[in-house]
Amino acid sequence: MKVLYRVFGVMVVGIYFIMSIMTLGEINAIETEANDITTQAMTQTQIAMREQIEDRIFNTDNARVTFSSSDDYINYFKENIAMLKTSDADYEIEVYAADIEKGLLSVVVVARYKKFDGTIGECRCPKTAIVDIIKKGGA
Repeated sequence: MKVLYRVFGVMVVGIYFIMSIMTLGEINAIETEANDITTQAMTQTQIAMREQIEDRIFNTDNARVTFSSSDDYINYFKENIAMLKTSDADYEIEVYAADIEKGLLSVVVVARYKKFDGTIGECRCPKTAIVDIIKKGGA
């Protein structure tokens, strides 16, 4: 009977250990995804903003997207996040600053996910970007 208790105890400890390792792997994957998609969404949004600013400076019409307000700018970033996410984590975007005249966007993307024990984990990814503009007539 003692052997049975020991085997049962080792099995319980083994299952707990495996669940802990799986949780750490999942948390790492979600944090990596959150950081990667925040960077990619910021890059895509800033490229679109740069095109718009260059169109204004050089009097052309090459921009893929036109932002008429800061809300459009923020919504484009949110759309990029939505397209890039692959996990079942819930994403919330906190906007600190958005200025379409200067090409400034400062956000924090918060990823919330459920751990195996039922608690909610959170990962915060802050990003700030300003469009670097080349002036007409040279650097």
